[in-house]
Amino acid sequence: MGSCLIDVGRTALLVIDMQDDFVEEGVALEFPEGRRVIPAVQTVLDAARSREPAVIHAAHVHRPRGADMRIHHDLYLTVAAGEAPVAPVDDERGAEIHPGSRRVRASP
Repeated sequence: MGSCLIDVGRTALLVIDMQDDFVEEGVALEFPEGRRVIPAVQTVLDAARSREPAVIHAAHVHRPRGADMRIHHDLYLTVAAGEAPVAPVDDERGAEIHPGSRRVRASP
């Protein structure tokens, strides 16, 4: 693999949908593959730490009480009936970025 020059001033590391509602074991929206990639996410975050690029966590969230879920009501009967969770809800614990994918600064 060849070397790659990265302009840190123009580069961001994106961490997408690594939220508790997807990654935690046993939650309604569990996606086991999310847990399996945590070590790789941590490796990339560790490598990025020494270069200090912007790290952006993109989170999939919806408004409380499904105020923005109308299209899902139209597409999925279980959502319309209130029987199935569809996505993390803003300001609830499940919408939080999973600790395994957070950037932690080393102590000085």
